[in-house]
Amino acid sequence: MAADRRGIAFWLVLLVAVALAAWGTMPPPPRADASTGAFSVKRALADLREITRAPHPTGSAENVRVRDVLAAKFRAMGLQTELQSGTAVRQSPRGTKAIAVAPVSNIIAVLPGLDRSQTAALVMAHYDSVPFSYGASDDGAGTVAVLETARAILSGPTPQRDVIFLLTDGEELGLLGAQMFFDDHPLAKRVGVVVNAEARGSKGRASMFQTSPGNAALVKLWADNAISPSGNSMSDAAYRLLPNDTDLSVSLLKGIAGINAAYGAGHFDYHSTTDSFDTIDRGTLQHLGDFALTTTRALAMAKTLPATDSDAVYFDVLGQTVVRYPPWLGWLPLVLASAALVLLYRREKSLTLTRKIGGIVGVAAATAALIGVSHAIGDAMIGRGSARFREVMAEIDISIWGMALLVLATLLVLRPGQSMRLGALALLVIVGIAAQIYLPGAAFIFAWPALLAAGLLLARTNAWVGYRGWVIACAVAVTLVLAVLFQLLALAYIMIGLLSAAVLALALPFMVALLPPQPDHARKAGFVILAAAMGIIGWTAIDDGFSKRHPRPGDFFAVTNADDGKAYWATTSDARYLPKGKAAPFSYPPFARRPMEAVEAKGNAVGLNGRLVISETAAATGRQWDIVIPQPSRFVSIAIRPEKPLANVRLAGRSVAMKAGEWTQIYYRVAQPITLSITTDTAADAKVAIRYMVAVDGLPTGAPRDAGLKTNWTPFSGTDMVVGEWKALIKPAP
Repeated sequence: MAADRRGIAFWLVLLVAVALAAWGTMPPPPRADASTGAFSVKRALADLREITRAPHPTGSAENVRVRDVLAAKFRAMGLQTELQSGTAVRQSPRGTKAIAVAPVSNIIAVLPGLDRSQTAALVMAHYDSVPFSYGASDDGAGTVAVLETARAILSGPTPQRDVIFLLTDGEELGLLGAQMFFDDHPLAKRVGVVVNAEARGSKGRASMFQTSPGNAALVKLWADNAISPSGNSMSDAAYRLLPNDTDLSVSLLKGIAGINAAYGAGHFDYHSTTDSFDTIDRGTLQHLGDFALTTTRALAMAKTLPATDSDAVYFDVLGQTVVRYPPWLGWLPLVLASAALVLLYRREKSLTLTRKIGGIVGVAAATAALIGVSHAIGDAMIGRGSARFREVMAEIDISIWGMALLVLATLLVLRPGQSMRLGALALLVIVGIAAQIYLPGAAFIFAWPALLAAGLLLARTNAWVGYRGWVIACAVAVTLVLAVLFQLLALAYIMIGLLSAAVLALALPFMVALLPPQPDHARKAGFVILAAAMGIIGWTAIDDGFSKRHPRPGDFFAVTNADDGKAYWATTSDARYLPKGKAAPFSYPPFARRPMEAVEAKGNAVGLNGRLVISETAAATGRQWDIVIPQPSRFVSIAIRPEKPLANVRLAGRSVAMKAGEWTQIYYRVAQPITLSITTDTAADAKVAIRYMVAVDGLPTGAPRDAGLKTNWTPFSGTDMVVGEWKALIKPAP
C-alpha cells in the first residue's frame, strides 16, 4: 500500500508540475475591455493591420508609407510630433566592432506633463521590419503597443512629467535609429527612464527580460503595476552576458535607466515571411501591450522616477505574483541548506564516505552525460546550414517533448537512492553558492529548491513526516517549485534550445532532489518513456517539418570572386540545394562565419564586376575613400584592414574605430544607391586593404534553378553576389 501511495505521489506531483509549467508559458487571453484607459487589442489590431500590409525594411517605399501613417496617428491625438531623419552610423561596442550605416527616419511624439522641468519617461519600439517579413510581431506589436499607450495615457489625468513616444527606424540594421536619437536629439538629454517593447516570435508570454543596473525600485514599480507579470533576474543576468541587443542597449550605454520586454515562442515566425497579421497571437499582443501601458503610465504619474541605487533578485510565480528581495538575502537559503546538508550527512550512518562522495559524483556525471547526449542529438538535428536550421525551428514545439521525455527516462532508469538524493542537494548548494558569488541574479533558481530539498530530506528522518497536512503541504511546495523550474527551462529551450538542446537536461538534479521516491515500476516505465522520447526525436529527424504554415526556405544564389573571375552557384546549406557537380567549400574572409557550399558555374555570365566603385582622393589632412554603391543592393558588406593605426577615422561624418591589422566590417543593407565616404587624418604611409561583398536581387541569366522562398534567415537566396578586394597605399596629403 505504501508503495502504491509513493507511486501515485511521484506521478501526481510530476504531471501537475508539467501542466502548471505549460500553462505558465501561455499568455493570458485577450480582454474584451475597450475602454480608453485600457490597452485594447481591438484598437491595436486595427493599427497593426494597417502597418503590416507588406514588408517595410528601412529605405523602402513601404517603410515611408508606414512612417507617415504612424506620424499621422500621433498628430491626430494632438501630440507634438516630428520626424528625425539622417544618415545614422553605429559601431558595435562588442568585440566584433562591426559598423552599421543607413539613412533612417525616427518618429518622435511628446505628451507634455505637469512639470516639464522633470526628467521625461520614454516608451520605445521600432517600426522597420526585416526584408521579406511583414513585421507583425517584430516589431509591429511593440509599435501598436506604443500607440495604444499614448491613447490610454491621454485619456486620463495629465502625467507628472513629459512622456516621449519614440518609434525608431533601422533597428534591424543595427539599432541605428535609437543611436541617432540618443546621440543627436535634444530630447534625449531629458530622458530619465526608457520602456522598450520587442518580440522574437509570434506567441507566448511577454517577459520582462532586461533592466538597467540598480533596478530594485524600477522592478518594484513594474511588478506593482503589471498585469500577469512575467520576468526574472536570471534572464536579466544572462542577457547581459549574451551578444544580443535591442534599441534599449543604446540608452543603457548612455547610462539611462530602462526596462525591456519581449516574447519568444513561435520562433519560426521570427524574421520570416510568416510574421504576419494572421499569425500573431492575440493574447500575446495583449500581454505586451499591458506591459508597455502599465509600466509607462506608472512612470509618467510617479512624483519621482525610481532610484538606481541597488539591484533586486526577482522572479514571477507562474504569472501570478513577483517575488523580490535584495541579492544579499540569497545567502539565507544557501546557508540553511548547507547546514541541513551537513546534518543529513552526519545522520546517514549507513552511508560510507565513498557512497556519499559517489552520490555527488553520480548525479553530476549523469547530468553531464545527459547534457552531452542532448547537445549531440540537437546538433545532429540541426545539421548544416540555414535551411536545416529553419526545419528544426518548425518542429521545436514537438522536439521539446522528446527532449523532456529523455530527461524523465534518465531519471527513472537511474532510480536514485538516498546517496544520489543527497548528492543532488549538494550539487544544488555548490552551484548555488557559485551563482550567488558570480551571478547573484540567477542564484535563486538553485537556492530555494536546495532549501526545500533539504527540508524534505530532514523531514523524512522524523516521525511527524507522516502527518497528512505536512505531506500535502510538501507536495504542493514541490509541485510549485518544479512548475516554476520547468517553465523557466521550457522558455529557455524555446529561446536558446536551437543552439543547444541540453538546456532541459539541467532539470535532472532538481528532479532527483525534489521528487518523491520513485515507484517500484520506475525502471520499466523509464525504458518505455525512453523509447517514446527516441521515437519523437527520430520523427523530427526524418520529417522535414515544412508545411503551408511553416514554408520551406530557399537557399540558392550566385557568387563571383572578382579577384580571379571565377563564378559559382552557392548555398549556405548543404549540397542538395545546388545543381549537379562537384561541391566544394567556398569562403572569403572575413564575411562568412562558415564556408559556403559551391559548384563552379562554368560558361555562365555570372558576376557583379564594376557594380561597386572605390576611389581614393586627398583630404584636407589625410585621405578619403569614396565607396559608391550605384544601384539597389540587398546586402553590402565592406571590410577594411589598415596596416598601421589610422588617425581620426570618420564614416559619413561620424567617428569610428579601425584597429591596425584587423578587419573592421561596415554593413549597408538598404536598397538605395549611396556613396559612403571614409576619411582619415593619417599623414604617414600606410597600406589599406578593402574587401567587399555585394548581393543584388535576382539570379543571373542561365541560372539552373529557381531560388525558392526568400527569407531573412537565408539572406543571399535569389541574389547575384560578388566578392573582391581593393588595396591602397595611403600617402601624405600634398
